[in-house]
Amino acid sequence: MSGPVVWWEALRLTASGAANLASAGEARCPVVFILMTMPFRDANRQGDSEMEIILAEDSHVPAIQQIYAHHVLQGTGSFEIVPPDEAEIASRLEKLRAAGLPWFVALSEGQVCGYCYLSFYRPRYAYRFTLEDSLYIAPAFQGKGIGKRLLAHAIHWAESRGFRQMVGNVGDSANVASIALHRAAGFTVTGTLTSVGFKHGRWLDTVLMQRTLGDGDSTLPEN
Repeated sequence: MSGPVVWWEALRLTASGAANLASAGEARCPVVFILMTMPFRDANRQGDSEMEIILAEDSHVPAIQQIYAHHVLQGTGSFEIVPPDEAEIASRLEKLRAAGLPWFVALSEGQVCGYCYLSFYRPRYAYRFTLEDSLYIAPAFQGKGIGKRLLAHAIHWAESRGFRQMVGNVGDSANVASIALHRAAGFTVTGTLTSVGFKHGRWLDTVLMQRTLGDGDSTLPEN
């Protein structure tokens, strides 16, 4: 099959659809658009580390919640203040599934050591070829290259499905590890929003990073 493997189906907006897939600002829009993808599951063994990357399953929710809770409470990469509970994490996972988007987990001997998911950069239809990544690693597994592998895996998934741009919205300009990770994956800094967040007693920037996927804007999409 030639061209981007992206299917969109316009669906009449329902109350449940608005709750699941539209932001508050989009609630009045008469339709939402759901990406229709082929079923996907992939495993990636990484040498002696035996790290496996797969799509998140319901059984992974408790571990995902613990990883994210640590970053919410201790870090500045997330601008949330109160960690979401397992029910909320499960709800977020299900919303991504409903939209045909992936939530990957990295497993080491069956233990979740990190995760990365892709969401649409913005809900409006014109943004349909642009994704945003979110990536978090368990404290005990940081510095082992797991983030690099997860991000590369997510980029490959997106390119193979015809997406054209990926955005990384890095919380805190002092988050040098995340900025370096994205640079190594081909992202460049496109701008910084200064002091837009306040957490842990200090003002926080957000650093906007962007990477071209596939043909980028050199060709027009087929749909």
